[in-house]
Amino acid sequence: MLCHLIYVSTAVTPTDSEELAQLLRQSRARNKEPHITGMLLYKGGHFMQVLEGGRIAVQTVFASIRQDRRHENIDVLREEPIEQRAFEAHAMLMAFKNNPDT
Repeated sequence: MLCHLIYVSTAVTPTDSEELAQLLRQSRARNKEPHITGMLLYKGGHFMQVLEGGRIAVQTVFASIRQDRRHENIDVLREEPIEQRAFEAHAMLMAFKNNPDT
């Protein structure tokens, strides 16, 4: 059964574009084998991520994400079954904006 999990969190320290690019590479490598797809947004020190895949795979990856010390105040917004993936073509799509005023 497919599901998605959507969460938000706060970066412990400001994250620059080079660090975000590294995070994206790590995410894609980690998500390849369990076939997790999704999206990661970063703006003004806050993350929002959508993970989608098999329920157990999503929960396993999210357990690892919870342990990552680069962010805190992790709040799950939604976790539910889905009929199809919204990000099928994306091991992890990323968008970011470092200026919190725009």
